[in-house]
Amino acid sequence: MAFTVKEISPAGAAEITGLDCRAPTSAQDMAALREAFRQWPVICIRDQHLTPAEQARFARQWGPLERQDRSPYCHPDDRDILIQIG
Repeated sequence: MAFTVKEISPAGAAEITGLDCRAPTSAQDMAALREAFRQWPVICIRDQHLTPAEQARFARQWGPLERQDRSPYCHPDDRDILIQIG
């Protein structure tokens, strides 16, 4: 496993450090991430600086993204990415 998981709240939160979400995630690391999400309902993955495309690629490893139909809230490069307006 290329990252560490540490509980930060007994109420069910953990932080992940040492994971670069920009890089492809190995099958072993994805299994470890899935296990972390089973153990803690809230996960914080620290120190990430992702482009919209990198964020979408990481998210798609979890499953298909839901297509958005409200175009003002969609990123111009990828309609599966929502953006904040205002």
